[in-house]
Amino acid sequence: MIDLVVRRDVTEYRTVSGVCACGQAPSRFRESASAPVQFGAGLMAFAVSLTHDQHLPSQRATELLNALVGLLLSPATLVAWGWEAATRLAAPVAAIGQAVAQSAVAHADETGLCAGALHWLPVLCTTTLTFDAIHAKRGAEALTAIGLLGGFRGILVHDHWRAYLSAAAEHAFCNAHPLRELIALAEAYPAPRGPSASSHCCAKPTTPLARHGRRVSRP
Repeated sequence: MIDLVVRRDVTEYRTVSGVCACGQAPSRFRESASAPVQFGAGLMAFAVSLTHDQHLPSQRATELLNALVGLLLSPATLVAWGWEAATRLAAPVAAIGQAVAQSAVAHADETGLCAGALHWLPVLCTTTLTFDAIHAKRGAEALTAIGLLGGFRGILVHDHWRAYLSAAAEHAFCNAHPLRELIALAEAYPAPRGPSASSHCCAKPTTPLARHGRRVSRP
């Protein structure tokens, strides 16, 4: 039987007070135990995963932690942990971005999100790596500020949005977009059924390049 047990683990640290023959008192707490009560790395990582990976609001994440292990946390505490995690992960995230920028093929896209006001989340990814960043703008200004496409010289797969064409890369249009538009046309304006009625306009790409996109020339 496979089951799940969730519990909290509390570790008590103690020191022994004393003075050695040299007159020094070397007994001290470990560096990570810097307060009478504090939270461990495992709890902080799990909370950040709830709010950032699972996209739970901070209030609901605190309610879940209270229900699971009886911890009463403030939503502001989870927000602070998120900022701390962002600081610690800044170097690895930057390394991921540089690795994507040096890849032979990368895919670019963007989506909107609410961060007090409408912001944009540009994404640049490969089959194994994903880099994203938040910016108030959507267009070329955001791509320039992020700085990854300036040095990208591989094949950039994207939709027909003009801002991506400003990159000095070899461009390939993602086939998902024209296929989706052709399907919409076929549904909106149905034609008489025949041997080639839908097989030509909605055929799926079969070649390796077609699965990535249709290659176009450099700008």
